[in-house]
Parts: sequence; C-alpha cells; structure tokens
Amino acid sequence: MHITRWAVIDWSSCPALERDPQRMSNMWVFRGTRVPVESLFQNLEDGANVTDFVQWFPGVTAENVRTVLKHVARSLQVGVRAPPLGLLTLRPRGSETPTRPQASVWRSGSTRRPRSS
Repeated sequence: MHITRWAVIDWSSCPALERDPQRMSNMWVFRGTRVPVESLFQNLEDGANVTDFVQWFPGVTAENVRTVLKHVARSLQVGVRAPPLGLLTLRPRGSETPTRPQASVWRSGSTRRPRSS
C-alpha cells in the first residue's frame, strides 16, 4: 500500500512573493510581477533551468527564484501535514493525486515557457 504524503507550502513568509486580491485572482506571484509561483515549478518540471526561466519571465530574477527554492526547502524540513484548499501542494513522483488545483491562468497557457516553432 502506497501512502501519499503532502507538503504544504506557506508562501506568506516568502519575501520574493506577494499576492493581491485585485491581481491574478489572488494567486501568489513573484513580487512586482504577474508571474505566478506555480509557473516556476511547471517550467522546472518541464526541464527548464533557472537561467531560462528568468529570461522567459521579465521581472523575475535569479535571486527571486533562489529565495523561493530556499523557502520550499525550509518548509519541507519543518514537516509534512494535510493540505488545506488553495495552497500549492507538492507530491512524490508516481502519486496519482494532482499536484495543484486548476486555475484559469493555466488554461490561458501564459505560465508555461514559450514554445519554439
């Protein structure tokens, strides 16, 4: 029997991110931009590296990305608990549970890296 463990990330204490109910449907975005933090993880999962990501998303710096990744690492060291709705959750590979809730910004395709023709 495989037991899935979830790690809930509390983005409110990450200085590289912000959220505003008036922008981006209150999603967590990189401070000063409209780039959702989920876009970082989507692109890293697709094989992008940090240099690519900051080139594709103006306004996001490598330091912002490092801060977010350090925040995630610290959060994972603190412990694992059941995820409340609305927070980004990470799961082990192979789990059948979705990694993140669907959001309208994903349907627009604006958070994935540009595809070359």
